[in-house]
Amino acid sequence: MERVKVGKRYQLVIPAAIRKKIKLKVGDEMLLDVDQSGNLYLTPQFQSYTDSLMGLGEEVWEKVDPVGYQRNEREERDA
Repeated sequence: MERVKVGKRYQLVIPAAIRKKIKLKVGDEMLLDVDQSGNLYLTPQFQSYTDSLMGLGEEVWEKVDPVGYQRNEREERDA
């Protein structure tokens, strides 16, 4: 977690460590949201939601044989 200060024009400077971590470049767009408790959420705007979701949850399937899984699903469906 990094500390930032609100400037005269209500601007924030994102610390270098955070910029590097999220690979933020000049001109990138960000999404800002606030929840009911007043917590702010600042996230990079993805160019492609498909690309941003690629590989998400792949650890769930690490130990699953895809051919065996599909065969089992078909057998259960046809039973």
